[in-house]
Amino acid sequence: MDSTPLRRLAMFGLLAFVAAGAAKLAEADASAVRNVVEARLDAFAADDAQRAFSCASTGIRADSARSST
Repeated sequence: MDSTPLRRLAMFGLLAFVAAGAAKLAEADASAVRNVVEARLDAFAADDAQRAFSCASTGIRADSARSST
């Protein structure tokens, strides 16, 4: 699976969000967000659900735990 289109879409979404003024991020924060998004996309591309889930936010992991019970 070619993750390039998905990666571009995710990065476009992130940049559009920041550019729209919805959030002001310091460069270090923006870089950290990019790293997490890219790591998760890489995990999805490798069909590694466990690694992708490890990149999820605490809220997403909690929602998943609640829905599986």
